[in-house]
Amino acid sequence: MATDNELLREYARSASEAAFAELVHRHVSMVYSTALRETDGDAPLAQDLTQLVFVELSRKAASLIRHPALAGWLYTCVRWTAANTRRAEDRRQRRQLEYQTMSQLLTPESPESTWRQVRPVLDDTLHELGEIDRAAVVLRFFEDQSLQQVGMQLGLNENAARMRVERALRKLHDRLLKRGITSTRSALAAALVAGAIVSVPSGLAASIAAGAIAAAAAPSNITMSVKLLKSGVAAKKLVLIGTASVFVLGTIGSIHLLRAHPALAQRLHRWLMH
Repeated sequence: MATDNELLREYARSASEAAFAELVHRHVSMVYSTALRETDGDAPLAQDLTQLVFVELSRKAASLIRHPALAGWLYTCVRWTAANTRRAEDRRQRRQLEYQTMSQLLTPESPESTWRQVRPVLDDTLHELGEIDRAAVVLRFFEDQSLQQVGMQLGLNENAARMRVERALRKLHDRLLKRGITSTRSALAAALVAGAIVSVPSGLAASIAAGAIAAAAAPSNITMSVKLLKSGVAAKKLVLIGTASVFVLGTIGSIHLLRAHPALAQRLHRWLMH
């Protein structure tokens, strides 16, 4: 049986289709399986990547004749091809988003008009999202962080952060549709960029920081409430003790009074009853 290098040499010298078909047959399973992992199980995309890898092999056959292990080169080529494909897709999506955004800016549905519709219900709608989706929107649009920064905050790489933001924006858009707001997703994104962030009054951050530190150093309201509660309980105890003492002493005194002065005791009793 011919080696990979012999088949490559035959294909490079005479463009033998049989030789190239044998190379594909030997390695296609490994290449496709690797491509399937690179695409997170996307079978159609894995097939496209497998095709691209063998196209690259047909172009570089002559330079690979003395390669020590064609299988190793093919395995690495899958990764290169997948990375290039992802970059190309990212560029396409960015261009599409920029085009949609620019188109949106030139239409009557301006970011300002969209923001006026969204603003009254935005926060209620955001709280309908899951915690991670809500955080992605807040970081990207409310704090104006880059996708790389969003990824660092959420423990994701930049590409995964982009996908998370897009998914969260789609969910937010779908919920706003249920509230009668019919803007496009690109218009919603532009509106959030235009309206979600306002300038903070000068000196507010310093004032808030100082106030928070001072409040943290003082006894908390809960501590003060507990102290007041304890003092109130103590006061009630004193009242109850005093009342009991008066009752006991009054009872003993009444007994002596009844024994010594019966008539006076009877008049006092009638007076108390009236």
